[in-house]
Amino acid sequence: MKYYVQSNEEGNGLIASEEEIDGVAYDTLEEAQAAYDDLSFELRDYFKKRAVRYPSIEDQLDTIFHEGIDAWKAEIQAVKDAYPKPTE
Repeated sequence: MKYYVQSNEEGNGLIASEEEIDGVAYDTLEEAQAAYDDLSFELRDYFKKRAVRYPSIEDQLDTIFHEGIDAWKAEIQAVKDAYPKPTE
């Protein structure tokens, strides 16, 4: 079991997974919790706001299939532009 700091549709937090997923893996829950706690509130808020506004993976793949990769990039970039990564 590995632990990850990640953001998803429900917000952001810690995820435990048997499978490798995107993000930095931690061997213990304590290590993952410490990494999460180190994130500033502003950065955690940014993760949450972006995560809920990105289209689902299914919708993203549908956009790529029907409209092409440039349409998908524009859709993702619009979210990134609306919620820029904070500087620390």
